[in-house]
Amino acid sequence: KLTGVVFINISDFGIIPIEAKKGLFPIAVIRKNMSKTNLAAFIMRIMSKNYFDYMEFPFSQKDILKILEKVNAKEESERAIIYFKNSGAKEGLLCQYLCSIIGSSSKLREICKLAGEVAPTDLPVLITGETGTGKELLARGIWRLSKRSNKPFVAINCASIPENLLESELFGYEKGAFTGAEKTKIGKFELADGGTIFLDEIGELPLPAQSKILRVLQEGTFYRVGGNKEIKVDVRVIAATNRNLEEMIAKGKFREDLYYRLNLIHLHLPPLRERKEDIPYIVECIVNKYNEKLNKSIIGASKDYIELLKNQTWEGNIRELENTVVRSMIICRDNILSITDLVFLNQNKKVVKEDSFEEILKKQIRLCIENGNINEIQEKIEKIIIETALDYTKYNQVKTAKLLGINRATLRKKIQKYGL
Repeated sequence: KLTGVVFINISDFGIIPIEAKKGLFPIAVIRKNMSKTNLAAFIMRIMSKNYFDYMEFPFSQKDILKILEKVNAKEESERAIIYFKNSGAKEGLLCQYLCSIIGSSSKLREICKLAGEVAPTDLPVLITGETGTGKELLARGIWRLSKRSNKPFVAINCASIPENLLESELFGYEKGAFTGAEKTKIGKFELADGGTIFLDEIGELPLPAQSKILRVLQEGTFYRVGGNKEIKVDVRVIAATNRNLEEMIAKGKFREDLYYRLNLIHLHLPPLRERKEDIPYIVECIVNKYNEKLNKSIIGASKDYIELLKNQTWEGNIRELENTVVRSMIICRDNILSITDLVFLNQNKKVVKEDSFEEILKKQIRLCIENGNINEIQEKIEKIIIETALDYTKYNQVKTAKLLGINRATLRKKIQKYGL
């Protein structure tokens, strides 16, 4: 029996904060033709106000049945759900230039929906995604919608700080803790007290620092370097990485208990190549962001311009796209971006060509380097070569050894080493 499903037309009445109540399932109704530029951020704001879901109007009977199925499933498990009180999340635009969550692709909508739901809570969040996908921007969006939005947002890139200085940066140090420590210095966690700390590239943290962060998550306390006084802080942790933390756990390079603490809420930002339909809206966002800075008055882009951008691979994701658009804006002598403003790109490449073997290999090697697995590259390649040769000779070790130019004893050792 469904008595608590309420449809609210927020297109006319605005986003009304809803107090979470058992048995109440408010559904936000938005116009299907609303601007795609602000749609993802709009959905994120909706879900931060305790709405159960959203629907686009006009909707069909099938859409309504789909919502009711979700409500039924929710009612079945509602006894085990703990609701958080409405935080009175910050009104207004989520983030004027939050280009990483601009668009309308289904993947992006799901991310923003979950981000909006978790924003008013104090739960830790783990954001994953390739370099340049906008992990810090999403973290800032969550902070802006949280009850900590009037407190500090402190960001630190764990990969950019030498290992011997990392603990001092994160947790501070006492006077005399080491040579050169002439006075006490507070660390990033103390600076973020009451607010949010963003730990970018958390996979680069050494194990001792990981242990201290785990203690902060569990107890809310830590010690400065060289100190014996326990420091207590109230900090929300949002972490990000482009590495596979589960693989690092298996290799003993990342603490499993810390991973499970952080991975309570996991948001994965897809690479730009998987959401190319969002490129026109991202370009619009970038243009709006830089028009004033570049003293421009660009109001649009041609179809050829957008198509050429869609035909790129964008290994650097949003960051690379932003650099490309800004460069084209500098070149542009009109108020419409055209294909001639992308003269620095290969304009004859109308479709993405299939990569050569050498290019594929280079990409894989580059990926291993980025993931800190440089020592394993040679072994990975050797394993593939031996495995392929064994398949070719139907596992005839004499023929395989001859094919590879090594003796049988060496081949046996390699087979045992790689589990072939």
